[in-house]
Amino acid sequence: MFKKMSRMAMHGEIKQKINIYCNDVVYETIKGVSGYVLPPVLTEAIYSIVNFVILSDCDKYTINGVEYEFFDILAKGTKQFGFECMLDENRFIFLGDETLNPQLKDRIKGADYVTHEAFCLDREENIFHAYEKNHSTALSVAKTMNELEVKNLILYHTEESHGDDRKQLYLEEAQSVFNGSVIVPNDLEEIQLVKRI
Repeated sequence: MFKKMSRMAMHGEIKQKINIYCNDVVYETIKGVSGYVLPPVLTEAIYSIVNFVILSDCDKYTINGVEYEFFDILAKGTKQFGFECMLDENRFIFLGDETLNPQLKDRIKGADYVTHEAFCLDREENIFHAYEKNHSTALSVAKTMNELEVKNLILYHTEESHGDDRKQLYLEEAQSVFNGSVIVPNDLEEIQLVKRI
């Protein structure tokens, strides 16, 4: 992406600044990797159009008219941030690429929509070892979100061994214990949020 954007910047195809919101660890990683894989002329071009916004816990920014509050998900692995915002009058929470840290339960409780990774089906945890990778199963996520009275659960970051049956299998497992609606999108699928009444 950086290579394409840097070439576009060099040819004047991108004229406005692009904001990238990330924590300090992600920022240093982006800088380090781009320095290794891009020649200096492309690195200079990309940094001429990119504005890095380094996030701290609970920072708030308005992006395209929506106020986002970014928060540290207290990951066991690499530092990660999630966010909370209001979309179509719904409290929407995006969690990072790990199982929900119990210290964040109060933040999540009662949310209208929560996105959470579900690495594999519960019956296949012994194959994919989700828990040792700080990931979840569809069943474990659904149980936790049901206890927290979440209304809609969006499951992503699933393994891909089930082909066309993946969506249905994850839906069935999560819906077996979750009282709200479960959404398991395919890549690039648009999700229509239901406006809260």
